[in-house]
Amino acid sequence: MIPPPAGGGATRPQKSYVYLMKSRKDGSAYVGWTTDILRRLAEHNEGLSYSTRGKRPRALLRFETFSRGFFIDRIAIFGEKAMTAPK
Repeated sequence: MIPPPAGGGATRPQKSYVYLMKSRKDGSAYVGWTTDILRRLAEHNEGLSYSTRGKRPRALLRFETFSRGFFIDRIAIFGEKAMTAPK
């Protein structure tokens, strides 16, 4: 759970990120989402993510920012575009 901001003010809508990474080892792609893009990239490259551990290092190719409720509908479209893009 994320603590409220200091001062007790109203919270801003949390941003979410849909991202595309590519393995520098074998070229495979990975699409994911997070609320902290830099932390998540570090987790992937440190081997803390089971699904990408064996394909390190990974490069961040692109990401898009969404408000919390909107991105869920878009993640499939984002991944589809990434997978059909010319290589």
